[in-house]
Amino acid sequence: MVTTLNLSLGGFGSGNCGTEEPLDVKVASLYERVTDGVCYLNRSVEDVVDLLKETKTGFVFRGWWRWYPCPDDTNMILPPQFPKDYVKTCAYKGYTYKHLKEALEEIKKEIPDIIFCGAIPAQIITRLTWNPITKEFFYTNETWQMALDPTKWGINLSKKEFQYLFAKWHLWVDPNSTLEEYDYRKVNAYFPDITNEDFQELLLSWAIKQIECGVDAIWIDMLFSQASMLYGITQDIYHPAVKESYEAACKIIDRIHEYGNSMGKYIYVGTWSACIIYPYEKPSLDFLTASPSSMEVYEMELNETKWDERIKAVREKFGDIPFFAFIDWASTTHTPLGVFSQ
Repeated sequence: MVTTLNLSLGGFGSGNCGTEEPLDVKVASLYERVTDGVCYLNRSVEDVVDLLKETKTGFVFRGWWRWYPCPDDTNMILPPQFPKDYVKTCAYKGYTYKHLKEALEEIKKEIPDIIFCGAIPAQIITRLTWNPITKEFFYTNETWQMALDPTKWGINLSKKEFQYLFAKWHLWVDPNSTLEEYDYRKVNAYFPDITNEDFQELLLSWAIKQIECGVDAIWIDMLFSQASMLYGITQDIYHPAVKESYEAACKIIDRIHEYGNSMGKYIYVGTWSACIIYPYEKPSLDFLTASPSSMEVYEMELNETKWDERIKAVREKFGDIPFFAFIDWASTTHTPLGVFSQ
């Protein structure tokens, strides 16, 4: 999917050195992914560069989105547990790290000062996956061990039920299926436990691989969603499950910064603005995002009171951090962009 959206964004930082330096970016463009057009639109990277130049883009948001496992290149050989044509299918879609690296080289050759933001999800671990840095493969039993289990904190909700409900919400299973029919050995993905050290390393590897390919910023989808859901279940924002999940999410941000600094490059990290509600030390984020609701899109009218309150809360906690909105989407027409498309 390719979507472009121009957004005003002032005071963003430069990704060209190991310490944060202010940089005035006037235009951000949402373009996911910059290599998708090779098969869907017959659009070359050169065409993408022309679009970015025409729109005077200074920041490419979600220019690379790693949702499911991404091969290094077309020659990568996967274990037999993976679909036979998996690498071939990814390559056809322009979805290999080689595609990303080559696209970034071309884009930055033509627009040297552009800031390119990749993206990773904190809300999914596919049942079969691998670490793109170490090349360690993980199979069903190992990834299921990384899946969130609320009973870890004594919460009265079984791992199976939580995973089933989340999978049903995200259409990873038949929405008409029952809990009894849920089988972790057959589903494609789970909601991971961000406090699990093995998953932390895996999540970081997805970010590091993109940084090695040349991205300047990382946006993490649903980074604080575990804390949010456990807060919803316990109704206690100080519950150990909530606090530990929040702190684990903050740790991911810090470790991405640390890795970038070790490479002599400041990497900007962003996520959704939902993190503002927690009464803990604020995370070391560099930018925040928000989306209008599906109802706001349907009615073509923003809830100004809600947005004023949200912006005020962000400014009170994060000061003048860059904060921008885009119309979010997922796999159904019930999402904001899905409603807009109708």
